[in-house]
Amino acid sequence: VNDGHFYTTNKSELGSNGSEGVTCFLLNYQHPDSEPVYRWCNSKHGKHMYTLGTEELGGLADWVNEGMIGYAFPPGSDKEGTVPVYRRLNANNHNHFYTAFADEAEACVRDGLVDEGVAFEAFFGVPIYRFCFPEQNKHFYTSSLQEMEAVRENGASYEGVTGYGLTHHFKDVHAVHRFCKKQYMKHLYSISRNEVGEDDWNYEGIVCYL
Repeated sequence: VNDGHFYTTNKSELGSNGSEGVTCFLLNYQHPDSEPVYRWCNSKHGKHMYTLGTEELGGLADWVNEGMIGYAFPPGSDKEGTVPVYRRLNANNHNHFYTAFADEAEACVRDGLVDEGVAFEAFFGVPIYRFCFPEQNKHFYTSSLQEMEAVRENGASYEGVTGYGLTHHFKDVHAVHRFCKKQYMKHLYSISRNEVGEDDWNYEGIVCYL
């Protein structure tokens, strides 16, 4: 958007613009230690910026507050399951770039972007890959890249990313457990560890948290 990056928690806002994937996960409720994340738009050059709270840009005439998009934690909070979201500035076109990958943030600085530190800390998710075994008429889901390659070698057709899950447990989040039916090699995914008996099912662990 406007020759830069645009971040949103509302997929319908993307329109015809392509998506580069999920940057991070924000809370949709206020944890006692979290703060609201606001989206701002500059009325002069149309660029967007995302801040924790309103102190950084509130009161500046050129920046319009477009509302809260979720909740995150202040830098240095180090909550389990969260990662720093780094902010970099392209001073030539006023674009801000946000990433949860430290190596990508460092590469941006080497390429000339201004290091503006950590904007906030948020949760990071993993893609859930979907495969189809057409001859057996069944689907298989995994968040493991190693498992992904093994499934491909066994003849499964890759059908893309079906969604994203969290990597750590947090309040109001459930573990997604995977079970395998020994006799038929069928898989079951459940938020209940005790949904099926272990006499007939092999427990294969936690796929992700939702």
